[in-house]
Amino acid sequence: MWHVLHLRPRCEKKMRTYLDGLSLTNYLPLASVTRIYQRRKVVFENPLFPGYIFAFFNPDQRLSILKSPMLVRIIPVPNQAQLIYELDQLKAALAENPFLKARPGIARGDRVRITAGPLRGIEGIIQIMKGSSQVVLSVDAIGQGVAVEVAMDALETI
Repeated sequence: MWHVLHLRPRCEKKMRTYLDGLSLTNYLPLASVTRIYQRRKVVFENPLFPGYIFAFFNPDQRLSILKSPMLVRIIPVPNQAQLIYELDQLKAALAENPFLKARPGIARGDRVRITAGPLRGIEGIIQIMKGSSQVVLSVDAIGQGVAVEVAMDALETI
């Protein structure tokens, strides 16, 4: 069964090596990050989800994983088919664009803050309509609001 392993900070690649040593199937999604050091561009591969790795193991192999000092906890996955589907989508997306960035899940009705552009700092409620994200800036006293279209990567949850 697939499990999510929650790890100590900055231990993702070490845990992947540890799991490989135990011959256990695992998946650590890595995203490319470009940094500039003294006018040189350097590309690194960092974990897409810091602190997490996905591993496939049986209950009898659990003890060997629990012996690792890098492990914080094992998170069981109740819906295996959904996780496999999501990991396959993630692999395809990273193959297409290795510079993806993780974003917190933003759902309709969540309070968000705009982090970029001329509306930076404004807070509202997210409304997702037909693929575009709209933030409703409301005036509660009169029960009215206005919708502003904003890119999803310019939003953070409050």
